[in-house]
Amino acid sequence: MIYCPKCKKPSAKNSGNCPHCGTSLDGSSPSAAKGRVNLSGPTLPQGHEELRYGGADIDMDIGAETDDLPLELDTGDIAPPASYPPAATPQSRQSTARRQPGPARVAAASVAAAPPGSSMAEVDEAAKVADIAQFGKVETGVLGIMKYGLRVKQRLPVLAAENETTQSEKKIAWDALEAAKAALGRAAHREKIADKADDPKLARIVANAQKADGRLEEVQREEDKINLEFEKKYQVVDSARAEVEAAMEPFKIEELKTQTAFEQIKKEKGRLTAKVKRTEIELRNIRELIEKKQTAYADLQRPKEERSRLLKEIAEQDNKQVPLQNRLKTEQQELDAIRAPFDAIQHKLQSVQQNLGGYNEKLVALNKQHRDLEKEQENALNGVHSKAEGESKHAQEAWASVGEIVYVNKLIQGDAMSAAANTLNTKTNAFFAAQEKAALYEQALTSYNKGAFEQAKKYWMVAAALAAILIIILIAAAIF
Repeated sequence: MIYCPKCKKPSAKNSGNCPHCGTSLDGSSPSAAKGRVNLSGPTLPQGHEELRYGGADIDMDIGAETDDLPLELDTGDIAPPASYPPAATPQSRQSTARRQPGPARVAAASVAAAPPGSSMAEVDEAAKVADIAQFGKVETGVLGIMKYGLRVKQRLPVLAAENETTQSEKKIAWDALEAAKAALGRAAHREKIADKADDPKLARIVANAQKADGRLEEVQREEDKINLEFEKKYQVVDSARAEVEAAMEPFKIEELKTQTAFEQIKKEKGRLTAKVKRTEIELRNIRELIEKKQTAYADLQRPKEERSRLLKEIAEQDNKQVPLQNRLKTEQQELDAIRAPFDAIQHKLQSVQQNLGGYNEKLVALNKQHRDLEKEQENALNGVHSKAEGESKHAQEAWASVGEIVYVNKLIQGDAMSAAANTLNTKTNAFFAAQEKAALYEQALTSYNKGAFEQAKKYWMVAAALAAILIIILIAAAIF
């Protein structure tokens, strides 16, 4: 498949006439004899010289310092190879900087979409746009226009989101295409195509791409230097942190042992305390009962028999106090005996935990120091990363320029370059598909009948006003 040098549409044939416009595919048509294919490379040397490849005149602006090189191929001698992006016009070359992947950017890199070349193509495109938009036809009458306006209103937000997606897909496809061109340029350099072509001007273009790589490597070395400096700082902090953690380890072990012993003695102390409290409660209950019965016994109005019974009960309860008092004394002694070891182990645990707390403060400070270093490193690398991103982009654009020249002039040699060229074909076709899809969605987004839509909005306003008036009338009728 090649592209017609006039209408820029792809043709499955490699010879004969274009099936779209009839121009000879070898470029012999007078109207296509001196067409220019823009092959601008963003990081090529500047100056003005000519370079001939296989009968194709290539004009280059070559300079010592800047990176932009507009490159033009005389298509009067050769046609663009199969599956390569269509050509831009000389007029568009001056205004299509390679800074953004929009339609102008595409034209500057010889990948502009082919405009419809016939009424049949226009009809086919309009049908695709209508199928995407799904606005339908404008129906007659007020209701028909209002229904059309409602469809447009419902579809526009959906189309806007879909259009944004297709534009994103186009950019992704464009970036993949640029990367494929750069890969071919690098493969060509590994095959020493510039040396084999024995052309000093191509060698200068390759040298410019190598300089771009050199600048990128310099930035990467700067990044490595910063990382190395901070790695040394991290090692100091990490070493101090390791020392603190090592010093903490025996205290952690001691804390675990002491904590276990403390929990055991604490449990035993609690058990003894509970026993003492239970005995104290029993004694208190007996004393309260004795006092109650003594109060009743003191009532001389009570019968003699009842007072005798109360006196006997008082004696029985009093006899119960003696063993309880003895038991309470024993339990108090047991509880007192455990207080000293309890206090000792509690003090030991507090001492261990206090030491651990001191080490932990050091560890917290070191962790903060580590985080501060990370922030400092991030700030130091921000500028370098920005510079690296720019230099990486320049390097890719430079090698993409080499890849364009190699591809257009069919300087493919070896398996590696053939594989890279095949990938470039695939990415080019993918970009064409993404570009066509994005263009259709852009058209679909604005393909509605604006007059009918505005009229529908007016009808909606009138209908809303009438509905409001009707509601007021109904409310008034209900009230009065």
